[in-house]
Amino acid sequence: MIELLKKMMGNSSLSDTEIESLASEFSRIAILELVAGASSRLTPSDSEDIKKLIEEKRGLEVFEKIKQKYTLDEFNEIVKNEIVPLFEDYMKKVALGK
Repeated sequence: MIELLKKMMGNSSLSDTEIESLASEFSRIAILELVAGASSRLTPSDSEDIKKLIEEKRGLEVFEKIKQKYTLDEFNEIVKNEIVPLFEDYMKKVALGK
């Protein structure tokens, strides 16, 4: 994520620390979007596990747990239709607006 942001921002005046902060912020947004979208597929136990993982800042594990609830094609569609547009909007309004 950090390398992607650096490439997209090109000759930006933002420091590596600021870019890392943006990457971290977007990751949290994306995880919450995925959790919200997957809510109908999550058991109460899944929801509790995910809540705990989020509190412990273990985003990659949340990502993997949610990914398991979908087929590969379904998950790719979610990324394409939900996360990519969210990322593009984030870049335009937040990251490049700094």
